[in-house]
Amino acid sequence: MMLLSPATTWAKVGDTFDDDVLSYSITNEVNKEVTVWAYLGEGPTGGLEIPTTVTNTNNDQEYSVTGISVNALRDCSGLTSVFIPSSVKTIGGGAFSGCSHLIGITIPKGVKTIGQYAFSGCTRLEWVSIGRDVTSIERDAFKGCEKSGKVFCYATPDQLTWNDYGCDDFKSDGSTKCLVREDGRAAFKAKWSKGNTSTDVNVSFTDGLGLFDDGYFKYRIIDEDENTVAIYGYVGEKPVGDLEISGSISRDYLAHMRYSLFDVISIDNAAFAECTGLTSVTIPDRVKSIGENAFYGCI
Repeated sequence: MMLLSPATTWAKVGDTFDDDVLSYSITNEVNKEVTVWAYLGEGPTGGLEIPTTVTNTNNDQEYSVTGISVNALRDCSGLTSVFIPSSVKTIGGGAFSGCSHLIGITIPKGVKTIGQYAFSGCTRLEWVSIGRDVTSIERDAFKGCEKSGKVFCYATPDQLTWNDYGCDDFKSDGSTKCLVREDGRAAFKAKWSKGNTSTDVNVSFTDGLGLFDDGYFKYRIIDEDENTVAIYGYVGEKPVGDLEISGSISRDYLAHMRYSLFDVISIDNAAFAECTGLTSVTIPDRVKSIGENAFYGCI
């Protein structure tokens, strides 16, 4: 008797499969890559986490999710938050258009292109975080996002093209603040202002990206991917008595960061200079560097 093995199911570019929430389309069979193609049923509600990898139930092969297709999640009005993994390189045109209850969006490290109308009509979008690898934001990507009060831009002005004065997508009264790295404010303003004048663009560029405090100390994010920070000062009156520095700091109120726990690994130059009321300082083992004059004059 001859035994026949089960037939192998072959996959090719363009084939689709789904999980319980989303449908995926194969874009590269050799490298096992897919893009989010569409949603199932009436669409996801509440929070959605797009996976880094997904198993094709037709052949039991694992694929990396490297893109979000054109109009893939369009008009998912019940969607309030979405996690996009760093495996995603491209967000297609209209991908989240009309997601009218989406409150905020983090474009992670890894994403390079945000397509035309990608988030247009997200009328409740309060904040946007643009990752360091983004090189192109196409026309009207955030059109109609009038509620957005803050844009966190980790990309640099020399690498990022924001087509057709994309900053005009935000609040028409110019009150949207775009937080950029400390040395990038002038460059962004010059690049994105109509006629190179600061009064014609609908955002104000400001330093301070990655700066925050917990009511006691002031922190500076060193690496947003590694979740590491430095202490660069204190809040209010100079600390007195025994000072204990924590090895980690929770930042639950920082909406645009996926993780809220940061490791304190450095104390900046002159962070506690002239704090003459200090009697002792406890520094955690996680701190790897202490800046020059960090405790100057603490005698």
